[in-house]
Amino acid sequence: MTPHPLVFCLSMLLVTGCATRAPARTDTRPFAWKASLSLTIQAPRWDLAANVPATLLVRRPDVLFLQLRGPIGGPLAEACSDRAGVSVLLPAERRLLVDTDPQAAIGAATGGALALDGLAALLLGEAPGWDVGPDGSVALAEGRVAMLGRDAQGRLVSLVVRDASGTDLLQATWEGWIRREGAWRPGKLGLRVAPLDLDVEARFRSWEILGSVPVTCAHALPGGGPEGFAPERLGEHVTGPGTAPVEP
Repeated sequence: MTPHPLVFCLSMLLVTGCATRAPARTDTRPFAWKASLSLTIQAPRWDLAANVPATLLVRRPDVLFLQLRGPIGGPLAEACSDRAGVSVLLPAERRLLVDTDPQAAIGAATGGALALDGLAALLLGEAPGWDVGPDGSVALAEGRVAMLGRDAQGRLVSLVVRDASGTDLLQATWEGWIRREGAWRPGKLGLRVAPLDLDVEARFRSWEILGSVPVTCAHALPGGGPEGFAPERLGEHVTGPGTAPVEP
């Protein structure tokens, strides 16, 4: 079963080798983290349960890239987000989902709980740039509140974001820390996105630092995407037609 395109997108948004695409554009600004991982996705709304291998690239504050692969290693999907937009490429279906406002897209997917840099931080096992109180609490916009939990070494172990009514929007847990290049990176990340009834578990096999990253975001290619792919509006898949995205 091929997972719903939204689930591909959210795997990047919450945790982002297509032969038909144009040559990669190389961005030489250092530096980025690369991770090899497996993703387990539970999405009852789309009757989906899947486990797929993946490669993740994260460069704070503005670049996320995720490639999901099939059982024999071929690409199932590539998702990429930068300051100019976010796109999800599904080569087998010849589909391209695009949004020119990555902050709004991520905000819509998380009920307004996160912005782009906040998501990048969580994937690396770091706290977003929030003003955290002594008790681990954070006052966010529109009455939302976050609670951060840390272990004895100061590493993140849990995060809960709630709306003004006290309803959970986002839950995250970290464990199995890996020491790489003087930094701690998670061995396992669990994410629960309550508004979408979506659960994602990432098990990281390895982390490494890259001095520069070949970044190919489909929305940044000449013509707005690979040849033969007609862009679709990503927001309709995240929020549903006629539903306004939640501001982050």
